[in-house]
Amino acid sequence: MARAQPTSTAPFWFGDFEREIAGLHDPVDAAVDGEGRMHVLERLAARVSVYSRGGERLGAWGVRGDAPGEMLAPRGIALAAGRVFITDEGLHRVCVFAPDGTFISSWGRFGSESGAFCDPSGVAADAERVVVCDTGNDRVQVFDHEGRLVRVIGSRGTGEGQFRRPVDAAIAMDGSIHIVDADNARVQVFDANGRFVRAFGEWGPFVGLLDDPTGIVLHGGEALVVDHRNHRVQAFSSAGGFLGAWGIHEVELHEGQGKVHYPTALAVDPRGAFAVLVERVEDRVQVFGAVVPPPGLDRTSALVTPPKADQTHFGRAITADGPLLMLADPENHFTVTYDMRHEAPVIINQFGERGDRSGLLRLASCFDLDLSRGRLLIADPVQQRLQEWSITYDAAAPLKFDPDMASFSGAIDLDRLRASVSDAPLAHAMEPVGLGRLSGGELVVLDRRNRRVVLFDRAMNFVRSWGRMGGVGGGEFLDPVALAVDRVRSEIAVLDALRRDVQIFDDAGILRRVWRVIPPEESRTPTDETTAPSGLAIAPNGDVLVTDAGGCRVLRFSRDGEFKATWGKRGVGMSEFWKPGALTVAHDGLIVVVDQGNHRAQSFEGSGEWIATFGLGRAFTRSNPPRQVREEGDDDD
Repeated sequence: MARAQPTSTAPFWFGDFEREIAGLHDPVDAAVDGEGRMHVLERLAARVSVYSRGGERLGAWGVRGDAPGEMLAPRGIALAAGRVFITDEGLHRVCVFAPDGTFISSWGRFGSESGAFCDPSGVAADAERVVVCDTGNDRVQVFDHEGRLVRVIGSRGTGEGQFRRPVDAAIAMDGSIHIVDADNARVQVFDANGRFVRAFGEWGPFVGLLDDPTGIVLHGGEALVVDHRNHRVQAFSSAGGFLGAWGIHEVELHEGQGKVHYPTALAVDPRGAFAVLVERVEDRVQVFGAVVPPPGLDRTSALVTPPKADQTHFGRAITADGPLLMLADPENHFTVTYDMRHEAPVIINQFGERGDRSGLLRLASCFDLDLSRGRLLIADPVQQRLQEWSITYDAAAPLKFDPDMASFSGAIDLDRLRASVSDAPLAHAMEPVGLGRLSGGELVVLDRRNRRVVLFDRAMNFVRSWGRMGGVGGGEFLDPVALAVDRVRSEIAVLDALRRDVQIFDDAGILRRVWRVIPPEESRTPTDETTAPSGLAIAPNGDVLVTDAGGCRVLRFSRDGEFKATWGKRGVGMSEFWKPGALTVAHDGLIVVVDQGNHRAQSFEGSGEWIATFGLGRAFTRSNPPRQVREEGDDDD
């Protein structure tokens, strides 16, 4: 990530682990100034926390809000010319501050026209320019320090100079611009005038390959790329040649102490003395000393990356119908099907493979399973497709693993669906984050990027849409992240992570109810400011269930918004969570929660009582708990 221009010309490489700073509130980026101070950007707290290399907290500044000088969802930080540049993906703007946090200016708004943004993320700056990754518009925009647009680089695609989810930027000493093109698994280089020069990187788990790169730093003539899903940082030459890879994956959950787990961003001291590695999922940063790599040094010796296929990496896509539960594993690019009629869920099918051809997946963002029609829909926003799979299942048949249960039957082009929306044009490529069905079979799509709910009939003909960008009125969305459909009552619920509320509409798109997902006793308290709603489901009795990734818990409300109960806390034990994500209601009212930070799923009774913890391997249940729980129970006898 961007920081002050380097004063050292020697390449940087990782030396000894020095310390970790934990307990942060969703750290997403960092920068190091010329005095060696670390500026850590905390998205959930909407602030910059400043630390010394020794870990002493020197101060913090930033206010959550939408007024001038306030931030709603800060995402990227850069230091240049005595200024701090921060992208705010919640308000779709760039904010400029003095190093002490004094507000100077801001520019940008939500939109697709030049100078506007959709979910801006990474930012880089030098003495004259500010380079912003306009992620939701799949482009890069360059401004001067006063916010005047200089140029726009790129468009959506896979060709030279095109992007699929640009997420970070860095500016070289010669003025060239390096862009991390995440969904194309590469880095693209442009000259100072925005002309394409070269690209390097491709997808894969092996050294020299990338899987969801998320950050970049230029130092000593080398590019250090944060290889998020491979749990490492890789070094490339100025020409894009592979030089080395570093990162020892955690063995125990959340152990840290030099072990790496989903690194998000990197900052290097301008003098090359140390580096700061941001791990968003762990709510921490780790500080490492530096070594100058001598000629001939094996720069892969400190690299340990376990095979992914042996681990559970459930994502946000989850669906259930009848006895079946389906969960997506976005790292292994497959879908796992469970039979939920047993205390320990039983895997009965696994399908899927990575690729861009029909029937292959890049990212399963959400599902809808309809056993009455034998159909599974999978939304893939990277491919811009809605895949249809035929599901053959007989609940009365003997329980067994059936490799042929799912078969690909076709795909629907999201660009075609987008073009069919006639009541209000969709300016951005669709980003489905929720699918659901009404009782008549109509499909409801929650399109996060366009801040819109779109309704199609059974034949996928457009019916209506509603919603717009905004944080005040009903039917306005800031960050709609989850959808739930109540087929009994013909109601559609939308969870907004930044408004921290649930809005409930009828099937005509008329707003019926809205409430905040903050228990009343926590309103206007520190807990209020760290609540991060993530997943949404509706129980058979109409109650609304919400996961809180910030508080590591599940919240239960009545259909009218009355707070009823909560369960869970941060931890790795049974019924504990680490940044829980999606959830659904499965067979017999079971509540299934994706415990993303702990690489597992957990099932509960409707009351919140724990039933099972499971993944791709062994499941723990009340009758077969983990050994530690059994031993504690024996001691009590």
